[in-house]
Amino acid sequence: MADFKVEPTDKGLAYWRSRPFIGEDVRRHLSQASVLVVPQEGFRDVSEPLFPAGTEELLAHLRDVIPAEIGIDICIEDGAYRELALHSDLLILAALVVRDIACNLVASGIYDYLKARLGSRAKNTNVRFQMTVEHDSGHERRAAVISYEGPVEGFQDTLQKAILSAQEPVARADVPKPPRLPGRKRAARERH
Repeated sequence: MADFKVEPTDKGLAYWRSRPFIGEDVRRHLSQASVLVVPQEGFRDVSEPLFPAGTEELLAHLRDVIPAEIGIDICIEDGAYRELALHSDLLILAALVVRDIACNLVASGIYDYLKARLGSRAKNTNVRFQMTVEHDSGHERRAAVISYEGPVEGFQDTLQKAILSAQEPVARADVPKPPRLPGRKRAARERH
């Protein structure tokens, strides 16, 4: 059975573009991308950022299927790229941070990658994946991280549902609603 969560996060595109392991040249390139492949930080006692084994293959696939104007890049200096290979029955994919306008394309691209990589083994393989979806409403940016762990078979449907959930407005209980002013509705109708 699949396990997925959607939770708010403050680790959107700006967070990853400002990480200390990124130089200014790479930072400029990352500022043009709507999709970032991001490392895992703080794995056990390892101080440098790490990517799951197979990340370069995933990145190449996504670059092939996502239009160039969307922009996809990896959040690391070339010389600092390190992979972590964990041997288990679970396929761990690199985490992504995505602008909401690209998330459906990315989700389809990931699913296509899984089918191509696994072939007939897809039916018996579980996958772990995280995608942070960032929404920019013009006056506010917010992000939600979607975490999925489960069978490849249910990946695409579950991820699509999670994307819809991540794009819903976040209820803000701490911000009081503005008071309704008397006659406001009537004045608005009279203008039309």
